[in-house]
Amino acid sequence: MSVRSDAELMRYANIRLCRLRVWPNFEGLGFAFEEAVRPPHLVRLVESSSPAAAGGLKILDVILAVNQQDVSEAKYNEVRSAIKTARDSNGPIELLVVEKRFYQALKKRNILISSSLAVTYNTPPTMPNDYLNFPKNQPRTCTLHLNKSDLSFGFELVNGENDIGAYVQEVFPNTAASNSTLRKSDRIIEIDDKFVDNDVSKSILEKLGKAKTNGVVKLYVVDTHTYKHYQLNKIPLYSKEKRESQSEDILSSDPHYMNQRECLMIGSTMTNRFTEFHEEKKNLSPIAGYWAYPLVSLTQSLSKVTDQINELNRSISEATKRCHYPSEHGLSRDESAAILLYTMEAGEYSFYIALNQILRDENRKRAVPWFSYLRLFDSGLRKLPTVKGCIWRGVSHDISDDYEKNDVLTWWSITSCSLAIEVVESFLNSEKNSTLFMIEAANAKNITDYTLFPTEEEVILPMETKLRVRSNAMKHGNLRVIHLLEITDGVEEVSPAMDAACITSKPSIPTKPFNASQLLKSKYVSNVLTPKPEPPKPELQEFAEPGTCKELYCEGRPCAKCHECRDWHFTDDQDQWDWVCNWRNWMQVDKDRWYNVADKLFTKRDGATCYHHSLRDSYYDDVCLCEKH
Repeated sequence: MSVRSDAELMRYANIRLCRLRVWPNFEGLGFAFEEAVRPPHLVRLVESSSPAAAGGLKILDVILAVNQQDVSEAKYNEVRSAIKTARDSNGPIELLVVEKRFYQALKKRNILISSSLAVTYNTPPTMPNDYLNFPKNQPRTCTLHLNKSDLSFGFELVNGENDIGAYVQEVFPNTAASNSTLRKSDRIIEIDDKFVDNDVSKSILEKLGKAKTNGVVKLYVVDTHTYKHYQLNKIPLYSKEKRESQSEDILSSDPHYMNQRECLMIGSTMTNRFTEFHEEKKNLSPIAGYWAYPLVSLTQSLSKVTDQINELNRSISEATKRCHYPSEHGLSRDESAAILLYTMEAGEYSFYIALNQILRDENRKRAVPWFSYLRLFDSGLRKLPTVKGCIWRGVSHDISDDYEKNDVLTWWSITSCSLAIEVVESFLNSEKNSTLFMIEAANAKNITDYTLFPTEEEVILPMETKLRVRSNAMKHGNLRVIHLLEITDGVEEVSPAMDAACITSKPSIPTKPFNASQLLKSKYVSNVLTPKPEPPKPELQEFAEPGTCKELYCEGRPCAKCHECRDWHFTDDQDQWDWVCNWRNWMQVDKDRWYNVADKLFTKRDGATCYHHSLRDSYYDDVCLCEKH
């Protein structure tokens, strides 16, 4: 569009004064902004049905002022601090913003952008009813029909991260879009049954242009909260064709599909299990004697507490149907179901909330009706793999004052943790003070395969776990990191690597929203929180004999042990080797780095039959990593 005058440019630039308010029933303001190389900084995401969305904020807005304070040339931390100060004042947070695509043009013409030129948008003091009643945590299909007089479908798109994918920037009133369930900030997943989430943004616009000529378009969309959960847990959003290639009856029996369905329906409450916190009383008597009870069915084990938990019989039935059985660890169906029942989320009615309240109760007699269940749960847990090493747990506020170095404490309840710091990070608000526990576990149990959320890599600390505070000295932005050590029979087992990793007092990292990958990569934190284990002694591996394993698609020679392609020789140092071997925990930045350095790290071995000319053409998980060879 050619803009000829300053007045036209001002009109198109959509200068806004967004007056945001915090809602009592909403976590935060519902937007995220990213640090630009040079100011000003950009709004990167606006959550669906959030105060920010209701207050007129848009994705890729440039933030110019916060409560009359000019931040157009401010550093990222200064902008963040200004927003936090405004939010803590209990008044509206005023953001002067303009769309990124017009900002440089305004600046080039020396047009002064001020609040007097802006259109004011006000977030209502409470969440509107249409937000409250709108279905969340599940994708929607929106079919839009153009009338003869319509010039467009009535919505605007904005590019996704790195120009991949697209979000709905705005839904205009009295249009085909506004008459559907399409909402601002929705992520576009499909257009006319074609999967487009990984398409470049320009391609998505072209598909919509073609649909416009047909007068109708079918969109498959999802709100931003659910989309982020899918991305974090690496759950694929299947295209329409793939979903319809199998009947719903077949899919409903598929555990992977049920995992997706469950994650969609209850993603908004998943924070509880990993961040639930209640002050632990220091002097409680142990719960004893339950181990003498006979093993019974899950239904029988909870027969005395059925009236204490809403819809418990239905939850038992679902857990029994969906549990991991047969079990490679020898659990019975009832033992597996008992563990699954513990992990099932239902908000304030979650089973684990009721159970952990009993385990923390000073009146230990109240636990007696639960003894049969504790016996069943404990029996199953004992059969699972033991985790000895670093695990993570979060609390959504700062409790560091309650944990002093060398304090010994007991966590009386069953405690959910994760092997992956990113999982815990996703359940904490990076804009608020919070606490991260780094726990050196000795007897944690890995229940990853026994939950509805295997990507969360959940491990359990059994009830009455004793811990010592090794350190409470490090702060990363709003995040206080507390280092705990599990005590077993009065003995503290510390590996040499972890002993060297004990957190010592260091200057705080400058305040900014914390990020797990940044935390782990910090110069001194990388050796503190994620010390490198000593590499295992390599065992001599030979090529698999022909016919003893499945042929590789790359036609390379498979390793006798892992059956992956062994035609590539690693040529770099130990640090690089450790990084490659840790591919399961890679972030996107690591995957991008692989593409740039793969050719420097690996070369083809003599006699190789792999048809790849470069490992950039393959994937890091297709290469034999049994040993450096």
